[in-house]
Amino acid sequence: MACLNTLKQEIKTIQSVFPRKPNSSSTNNAPMFQVLSASLDEITCRFTGLNGKKHDIHANITETYPSTPPVWFAETEETSVTNAVQILSNTHGLDNHVINQVDILIRELCRLHNLQLPPELEKLKHAFPYPIPNGFHNGSSHAHQQQQQHQPMDDIDSDDPEEIEVESDQDSEAEEDLQLEVDEAHNTSKDDMEVEHLATLERLRQTQRQDYLKGSVFGSVQATDRLMKELRDIYRSDSFKNNMYSIELVNDSIYEWNVKLMSVDPDSPLHNDLMMLKEKEGKDSISLNIMFKETYPFEPPFVRVVHPIITGGYVLVGGAICMELLTKQGWSSAYTVEAVIMQIAATLVKGKARIQFGATKTQYSLARAQQSFKTLVQIHEKNDKHLQMKIIMEAYASNPDLCLGCPLDSICERAVPVSYKDFQLNFTRDERLSLYNYAIEKTGRFEQPELKLLFQCEIEGKPSRKMTLAEIMAFQKKRRTKYRISKNIPYSYSEEIRILINDQMDLLQGQMKNDDHTNKKETSLIKKKLDKEKSPKRTHYKKEKSRSRDRKRKRDDIKSSHDHEQKKKYKSHK
Repeated sequence: MACLNTLKQEIKTIQSVFPRKPNSSSTNNAPMFQVLSASLDEITCRFTGLNGKKHDIHANITETYPSTPPVWFAETEETSVTNAVQILSNTHGLDNHVINQVDILIRELCRLHNLQLPPELEKLKHAFPYPIPNGFHNGSSHAHQQQQQHQPMDDIDSDDPEEIEVESDQDSEAEEDLQLEVDEAHNTSKDDMEVEHLATLERLRQTQRQDYLKGSVFGSVQATDRLMKELRDIYRSDSFKNNMYSIELVNDSIYEWNVKLMSVDPDSPLHNDLMMLKEKEGKDSISLNIMFKETYPFEPPFVRVVHPIITGGYVLVGGAICMELLTKQGWSSAYTVEAVIMQIAATLVKGKARIQFGATKTQYSLARAQQSFKTLVQIHEKNDKHLQMKIIMEAYASNPDLCLGCPLDSICERAVPVSYKDFQLNFTRDERLSLYNYAIEKTGRFEQPELKLLFQCEIEGKPSRKMTLAEIMAFQKKRRTKYRISKNIPYSYSEEIRILINDQMDLLQGQMKNDDHTNKKETSLIKKKLDKEKSPKRTHYKKEKSRSRDRKRKRDDIKSSHDHEQKKKYKSHK
């Protein structure tokens, strides 16, 4: 078991040497290595590469620390970072300590990125307040071994023996006090959990260690460590101790859990159904199956209902659960498994879930649940309603048994909605979808009947009766003006509207003609006004033209008179 105070001092040391915010005296605004946050359970660091790209690296401190090193993982897929992190899982002895792990990590990152070692590493070596025993850096790197080999011996020989004895006494007393604190903390952690749960956690650690040695590791380091932490927190939680739910690992796999939800809102119909289920089958819980991926906690788990068969409550066919929390868009890595379980319990009650007694157990299966959940996710990802309907129709075509709503029988037990508002407020989404599917199904099967109408002839005064299509066509033909014999037959509504429209069109046409005539008059007046307001130059040109015409006319008259005199002389001469 690790010394608690020693761990605290190591964490304080790395935080002081690699602070989150650079010192004001430092000229480098972007330090190579920073400790963003640190606690007794988790440490978050940030490494900045040569190109300024930042990589966040996390370390989870297990209960077996320092006999086993912290579990490191990085939020990146770059091999230069993941390889450096992977080396930290192969350390032994004192190299498992946090302060040594940070030293090894920085040296490997600098080596893989071709960077110079930061000067803070030397500060890290001398900043740790506790005496470091020989071999402190064994197994870390070749640079550590060289520093130990070339360590000057004069400093050791020059120490006063009395001072060494005093320091050794103080160290032994400090170690005794620290050991007492560690034992108390260990006993407190044991008191929080039962013996069988501690045995389960220890068995999982041993299994994981053997899998690592064999090379047959399932999942990822970050997912395994996060799930181990989640399971440990659940074993210590009050909700788990109060039997609100129970946890069982499937084949001792940390990636698949069977959860029994034993407590829901006592005022809900689901609680009464659970009481009836206990009387009939001897079970008073809702069984859930939770499957985690290796990308957890960055992707949500897949949750489905195993038993009993539930209608409503946002439970889909196959047992999948329709919750935004369980989709990639609504998921957050900050959510805990316990929070997800409690949210599912609240969602079942909110969705008015009911147990369907007498249903076949084969309705729920993993394949059907995954298919319905996949279809639902595709529908929610698309905002286009036509595309959503296309996805639903394709899903129905591939699987006719697919049902995204609740059975119609459970809806028929309720009162018929009296209005659209009642339908929207008092019916869940699943119930509305089921009613929609029912309407679509019945509408598709509707056969066009023979057209028959009730009609009462006002002239004949005969009682109402069903008329055939031929009689209706003949009667309508008689009502047309072209075929009318008697003028006493009243106009139909369509004819009255047609007459009204024709009258309005005639009036409008006359108004348009009057407007056209008025416009022409206004145009002629404007032209006359423009002629009067012509420029003097144009008027002078017109006058000159008229004068030239007059002169030409006079010349023509003179010429004609002269010709006439010549003719007279010619005749008299003869």
